[in-house]
Amino acid sequence: MGDDVQSCVGSEVAWCLSLVLRLGAFLVVACAVTELLRKVLGPATLALIDVPILSYIATHRVAWLTAAMREITRLGGDGFLLVVVIIAGSVLRRQTGSWRPLLIIVAMAVGALTIEKVVKLVIARPRPPAGWRTVSESGWSFPSGHATRSAAVYGGAACLTARFRALGQRAQMILWGFATALSFLVGISRVYLGVHWPTDVVGGWILAVVWLWTVLLTTGSKEKASEKEDILSHEIEGDAEAASRELNRRASVDSTR
Repeated sequence: MGDDVQSCVGSEVAWCLSLVLRLGAFLVVACAVTELLRKVLGPATLALIDVPILSYIATHRVAWLTAAMREITRLGGDGFLLVVVIIAGSVLRRQTGSWRPLLIIVAMAVGALTIEKVVKLVIARPRPPAGWRTVSESGWSFPSGHATRSAAVYGGAACLTARFRALGQRAQMILWGFATALSFLVGISRVYLGVHWPTDVVGGWILAVVWLWTVLLTTGSKEKASEKEDILSHEIEGDAEAASRELNRRASVDSTR
């Protein structure tokens, strides 16, 4: 019993260390690639994509849509996403009987937050002009934190329910659509409100998707290894039971002689 618990704890620690190492590698690659793209494509995307789109939006806003976008953008805030993580993790815990889904979705959210903060410091891209903004924001612009974190949390919840088969097929499709729509609307709201360039949002979405893929790949390989260990354990137990039955049979035969 004690050996089993120690083995389980050791396995979880190894998984966490593996995930931390992958996060570190992800940050190095993400910063390097993003900085390279900024130097090569930055001026062109700003002039041809970012400025035309944002200047058009800034001159064509309507009051009711602005009010709606201010509410939508709250769905990508830290407080709201924390509630989503807790609820999604708790539901998956109840459906699967395991705490692992909660740990995985927490890793997705914390990793996305870390990636956003580090990449912002490295790239140090200024936000759009204050005259185009409808809400007050500070800090660097790339990537959009709301877009990155919301895509990681909503997308992560949808991925985990699919992996652990926590919902039926129709409910899963609805959840996928809901997660995609929320991530998209939160990202669009950041551009509409004038606090991010369009490429900030697209970059945030890309970083979130690649990070989710990294986490799912890491956890998937661990689950496969655990399944193989379980199968091998059952086979060994089965062989032991067969040997025990054979010994009992021989003892019974000897006693009748």
